[in-house]
Amino acid sequence: RTAPAVNDITADKTTPTNDKVVLSVVAWDSAGLPVNYVSWNGGAYGSSNKLEVTANGTYTASIKDIAGNVTTKSIKVSNIDKTVPAVSGIKADKTTPTNGKVVLSVEATDNMGLPANYASWNDGAYGSSNKFEVTENGTYKVMVKDLAGNVVTKSIKVSNIDKTVPTVSEIKADKTTPTNGKVVLSVEATDNVGLPTNYASWDGETY
Repeated sequence: RTAPAVNDITADKTTPTNDKVVLSVVAWDSAGLPVNYVSWNGGAYGSSNKLEVTANGTYTASIKDIAGNVTTKSIKVSNIDKTVPAVSGIKADKTTPTNGKVVLSVEATDNMGLPANYASWNDGAYGSSNKFEVTENGTYKVMVKDLAGNVVTKSIKVSNIDKTVPTVSEIKADKTTPTNGKVVLSVEATDNVGLPTNYASWDGETY
């Protein structure tokens, strides 16, 4: 009338994973165990001491000996995570025209946490920084990975970096022949991303 001796159920993974978890149980009995001695979660008795699970939950193994005595063990699986991190859109610290760098940043959270190196900018190695400096226009992306290996990707197009000087005509004078009056100078200018309202400084004066 002695029930089988059964170790606690063990899981092959206990840290966050987006893969299956394999449960196993070890049992022995003085009178011996039948061929089909394990029932997982109330199912039919079978010969395998392992069970693959793909969802979190509480799982039970019932071990029956030859005499019909039963020992039950349970385990709670809570480390399966198939949810990608929550990631904000990438933000740029400058959105108006600039001839300097633009700093991109992203904010991320996850239901099971993020690793120390969770962000990969433009397919580079994963690192700990949520910021990325760019000096050229283009499309940039960040991949954010959680502890279980789930990845989400965000991208942003930077188009406000301008390192091209304005196109400026030669200065013209409204009079080129001798005059005892004033001479009015003028200049024409264009720019690929536009000119501000106050765009001209004459002889170092205010624009």
